[in-house]
Amino acid sequence: MTYDVHEARLIAQQNDAFRTSLGRNPALAGQIVRTASLSVFGPVALFEIVERVRNFAQFTPNNDPYGQHDYGTFVIDVDGSPQTICWRIDLYDTAYEWGSAAPSDPERTRRVLTIMLPEDQ
Repeated sequence: MTYDVHEARLIAQQNDAFRTSLGRNPALAGQIVRTASLSVFGPVALFEIVERVRNFAQFTPNNDPYGQHDYGTFVIDVDGSPQTICWRIDLYDTAYEWGSAAPSDPERTRRVLTIMLPEDQ
């Protein structure tokens, strides 16, 4: 779904605040989850993955065409093997059942940040 520039900017600010606080921003309710495929990585790699998601700032028109800062990818080295990691933020209603009817309203929106491998999308 696309939004006007003002709403997209507001959603981007909220998504950044949620992601960089790892869901600990009391003004922005939500969850952070990872797919089961990431369980093959050890705790050090998982820590690095979470930190890379938290600090992600490489948004461009190519990877963020709607300006909402809701998706990113990066490559990390795990035991000498490059691994592509993806993350995305989805905006749900307060029951986590449907997409939010008011995505820029934190009172009516819950965020879910999912960290995954590309094949999990």
